[in-house]
Amino acid sequence: MNKPRKERQTILGADEIYFLIKIVLEIRAATEADHDAIWDIFHVIVAAGDTYAFKPEMSRNDALAYWFQADTRTYVAENDRRVVGTYILKPNQAGAG
Repeated sequence: MNKPRKERQTILGADEIYFLIKIVLEIRAATEADHDAIWDIFHVIVAAGDTYAFKPEMSRNDALAYWFQADTRTYVAENDRRVVGTYILKPNQAGAG
């Protein structure tokens, strides 16, 4: 995964210099143009098999179909116009979930 760009801001006071590091992310709705970047992130995380309850060998088509379901809102986080993260919002699981 790409490292987010850091901005450094200098604040002077009491003869000391403090550096604040700020990561700049833009969150926006995902589009079809983001499929490759989302797959790259999704595949690395899921293939490890220790974080999510997806089969590590899940195909690209199945992963993207899940990530872009009709009742799901899909977003990406960008840094310097590069997708560095993704998430979805969807209804909770039915029943005891």
